[in-house]
Amino acid sequence: MRFINVVAEDLLIHTLYKPGKSNIADVPSRLINTNSKFPLPSTEDEEDKLVLVLAETSIKAVTIEKVREATLQDEELTRLKDAIERDVWTKELRSYELIKQELCTIDDVILRGTRQVIPKQLIPSILEIGHEGHLATNSMKAKLRCKVWWKGMDSDIEYWCDTCEGCRLVGRGAGPEPIMPTELPTKVWQLVGIDYLGPLPSGHYLLCIVDYYSRYLEVEILKQQTAEVTIQTLEKIIYREGIMDEIICDNGPAFIDQRFKEFLDINGIRLRHTTPLWPQANGEIERQNKNILRRLRIAQGLKQNWKRELLIYLSAYRSAPHSTTGLPPGNVFRGRSIRTKLPEIEQNNSLGDEAMRDMDRLKKDQFKQYADKRRHAKESEIQPGDKVLVKQRKENKLSTTFSPSEHTVVWKSGNSVAAQSPEGKIVRRNSSQFKPIKNRDLSRFGIDETLSESTERKIDKKKEDLPDVTETIPDLVSS
Repeated sequence: MRFINVVAEDLLIHTLYKPGKSNIADVPSRLINTNSKFPLPSTEDEEDKLVLVLAETSIKAVTIEKVREATLQDEELTRLKDAIERDVWTKELRSYELIKQELCTIDDVILRGTRQVIPKQLIPSILEIGHEGHLATNSMKAKLRCKVWWKGMDSDIEYWCDTCEGCRLVGRGAGPEPIMPTELPTKVWQLVGIDYLGPLPSGHYLLCIVDYYSRYLEVEILKQQTAEVTIQTLEKIIYREGIMDEIICDNGPAFIDQRFKEFLDINGIRLRHTTPLWPQANGEIERQNKNILRRLRIAQGLKQNWKRELLIYLSAYRSAPHSTTGLPPGNVFRGRSIRTKLPEIEQNNSLGDEAMRDMDRLKKDQFKQYADKRRHAKESEIQPGDKVLVKQRKENKLSTTFSPSEHTVVWKSGNSVAAQSPEGKIVRRNSSQFKPIKNRDLSRFGIDETLSESTERKIDKKKEDLPDVTETIPDLVSS
C-alpha cells in the first residue's frame, strides 16, 4: 500500500488548482486520472520485487549465533577457548597470554572485556559492515572497537579502507616527490624558459622569457597568443640577443603547434615540454609570472598605467641582486654593470662564475630541504606495469578526485610518469597525480578467494535488474 500512497501524493501535488466554487471537494475521486490509458501497477508484485532486490543487495548482519558457530570452527580460537578455561598457554597463544586477564568465554563466545573476539571467517563481513557509508579509517576503528576485537584489527581496517573501490576515487593521492632542482647552466642563453601570462582585463597577453643562468627577464606585450605571434616575437628577440640553445615551456596551444616546432628546428633550438598539469617543472618562469602579476595588481589598484609600471619593475628587477645568485640579472646577462639612479662607485665584481654557482647550489639546497620537509615529500613507489588511477579535473561538486578508469604505467623518468588507459590513450603527469590501485585480497583473512567484485559493483548489478516502475505509472494530470 505504500506504493499507492506515494503515487497518490504525487498526483495530488501535480493536480491543477481549481476554485472551490467550481470544484467540489471530493478528494478520492480526483486522486487518480481516470482518462489514463495505463493501469496502475500491481503493487503487491512490485513491492515483492523491490523487497527481494533490497534483501539481496543489503549487507547481512552478523549475529551472536554466527559468531558462536564460527568460533567453534576456528582452530586458533578453539585452542584459545581451551587455554582460557584451563589457564594453560602454549607458545602459539603467547600474544593472547599478555591480555589473558581481559579474556573470558560465555556460551562458546570469547570476549575481551565487553567485546566479542571475531573468528577469521567473519572478519570480512565485520569489516564490510563497519565500512557501510564509506566511513573513514578513524571513524571505522572507533565504531568497531566498541563491540568487536581480533588480532591485527587496526591494520585490517586500514587495509579495507585503502582497498575500497569507492574511497580511492575521492581519497588523497600520493604525496609529492622530493624537489629536483634544475642544474645551473654553464652560460647565458643556454636554457630559456618561456610562458604566457593572461589574458589581462585589457585583453593583452604577456610572453615572459627568462634566462635560467642569469635569471634575466624579458616580457613582451601581445594581443594574441597564437603560434604565429609567438614565432614573430621570438624571432625579434633572437635577432637582438642571439639564438638560445634550449627552450623549456608548458603544453600550451602555441607551444605544441607544429609551426612552432619547425621554427625551433630551423634555428637549431632544442624544445623541452614540462609534465602536463605540473607548472613547477618550469619553476623559474612560474615564479617570475607571480612577481609580474603582483605588480600589475598594484598598478590596477592605484589606477596607474600598467604598461609603464611593468617597464619600471623590469628595470628595477634587472639591476637588483638576485636572491639565489647574489648578482643582478642584468649585470650577468649583459656582462657589464647596469647604471641606476642610485649613487655608486665603480668597482670590480667580487663574485665570479664559480662563486655564483656555489651561491646558487647553497640556496637551492636550503630551499629543497625546507620544501621537502613542509610538503612531506617522499620517493614515489610507482613502477612500470603498476595499475593506477589518474587525477581528473572536477566538473562539478560531485566529481570524484580520481577517474575510475584503471591505467597501466608504461614509463617513468624522475617524477614524470606516463600511463596508458584501457582505450590505449597515453596520459603523462607528475607522479603525485597518480594513485596506485590496491586490490582487495581475502586470502589475507585466511579465505582462499579473491574479491572479484566489490559490494558497490554487486549493488549496481542488482539495480540493473530492478524493473522500471516509472513506465507503469499513469500520466499525471496536467490540465
